[in-house]
Amino acid sequence: MDDIDQSQASGARAAEYYDSAWLDGVELPGTGIVGLMLGDQLHPPMVDDDGVWGSGPRWVEGARECTRRLARLAGIGPDDVVLDVGCGVGGAVRQVSAEFGCRAVGLNVSDLQLRTAAGLGGPAGRIAYLRGDAQRIPAREGAFTCAWTFNMFYHIPDKPRALREMHRVLAPGGRLAFDDWVLTRAADAADQAELRHHWSSPDWMTDAQLLAALHDAGFDLRGEPVDYTHVGEGVMRRLFTPTYDRDFAPRIAALDARWGKRMADDFRDAVEHTIDLYACGRLRYLQLVAAKR
Repeated sequence: MDDIDQSQASGARAAEYYDSAWLDGVELPGTGIVGLMLGDQLHPPMVDDDGVWGSGPRWVEGARECTRRLARLAGIGPDDVVLDVGCGVGGAVRQVSAEFGCRAVGLNVSDLQLRTAAGLGGPAGRIAYLRGDAQRIPAREGAFTCAWTFNMFYHIPDKPRALREMHRVLAPGGRLAFDDWVLTRAADAADQAELRHHWSSPDWMTDAQLLAALHDAGFDLRGEPVDYTHVGEGVMRRLFTPTYDRDFAPRIAALDARWGKRMADDFRDAVEHTIDLYACGRLRYLQLVAAKR
């Protein structure tokens, strides 16, 4: 299979994953269980805050702070044109545009998520959405000043190619703003297999592989990566399960008489597995900014 076919296959795989993320009673189509907990912010609230982790309704508040934190790290402002690669239902697109005054475009392979994103509105004239694959971005060279990828890079099969594509669509000196979990050298094949099982992702990079791929794609780090692994091995380890079991698991179970409890249990297992990996030094959670050479 050649590179183009691989790109198309990865897009179809990711689209199928999100387009099937249905659950009766969830307000945002295409978000499933995660949307029930986090609204339009489809990423974990990696904040070192007992108050956030101890209260389910505040998880979305923590997730929004993570979005805000990366935007500040990247220095996003009114002159920027941001491409959110893998934008979900546009939570970050709307937030960074509203709070930082930039123009923002959300890229996604999921038709369902794009429809949901468009229906949620946002700052008039400053946001738009584009259907496409991260490995073959349908945009001209130099179209954006910042490429943004938030807790979705692990879904991409050919990660070096996606980084080269983000580099291509950035203007000279443009920035890549990155947030995601990455493995460490201590992780083994069994860890990879269980992560694939829980999160339907094809391959996971290590932190060293990520930094090497960024350099090879033509990026230079702006400062050191900011590591939030301590959140996973600390407050998240203490409070995720009791808060989830109190505030979300019963609601998920009630939404589907046949499969609801199973879905709730499977999601708990998936998150607890990532927490175990943080605690034993096999998984890190990073935010970083790199500039196009």
